[in-house]
Amino acid sequence: MTVLEACVPVQSPTFVPQHLSQPFLDMVHPNSWVTLLEHPSEYSYGEALLLCPISDDEWVAWIPDYGEAVLHISQFCNANLAFGALN
Repeated sequence: MTVLEACVPVQSPTFVPQHLSQPFLDMVHPNSWVTLLEHPSEYSYGEALLLCPISDDEWVAWIPDYGEAVLHISQFCNANLAFGALN
């Protein structure tokens, strides 16, 4: 399985992407690193440090070489999930 297969949502109303499943959401917590599905700028890192939730599906995060951003849960996947998919 590739990182894209593990993280990118499939456009189907009956499919729940692996990165939005309840086990994934249970692993999302403050001070955890996540893999961004899209970089906010061409110079920013592809990972973000989650700082705090602001709703059930949005987090304030810090992205190296970019700064703070509000991320929707559909914009990232767990870094361990993504890197584990490459093995």
